[in-house]
Amino acid sequence: MEYEYNASCSPAGKICGQTKPGRGPAGGGPPGGGRPAGEKPGSENNFSKQKLEILLKGLESFVQKLSLKKIKTTWDDYYTGTILGDDYLIAKTALVKTFTSDLEYGHVIDLGANDGHFSSLFAPGIQVIATDADPNCINDLYLRSRQDGRANILPLVIDFTSPHPIGWNNTERNPSHQD
Repeated sequence: MEYEYNASCSPAGKICGQTKPGRGPAGGGPPGGGRPAGEKPGSENNFSKQKLEILLKGLESFVQKLSLKKIKTTWDDYYTGTILGDDYLIAKTALVKTFTSDLEYGHVIDLGANDGHFSSLFAPGIQVIATDADPNCINDLYLRSRQDGRANILPLVIDFTSPHPIGWNNTERNPSHQD
């Protein structure tokens, strides 16, 4: 059953939904008319704003407790074990800071962001889209950004080397075909 919030539905701002099958003006209702036993007048599909808020808070609480099952990937330990060493990371960080220090920008896209080390270098007022194909790296970035209050970083799992099918019904491009 679909519900739609409509503050003008009643003074209390009820949720007004579709009429249950067989109960609408043209639906006939129960034999002899009226309501089924135990149903109170005015209880059609009204759902108070307070009940909706409680429902949404419960859903939000449930979603916040979800966690990604971590499966070891090649890029999980890129900055701690895979790269050439700490000197490499320090030099690359200095290079990115130097390169961007004289530029004026409000938005940045970090392609191949891994865990977002370089995405995190930008000031909180700069909007950063951080992408990587590795879901572990992006999940770690998401959790760290949320913990640090870095709402300016949008971590996205995207594999630019293997785009998803696109177009009508996702059939205009098949990932197995080379364009």
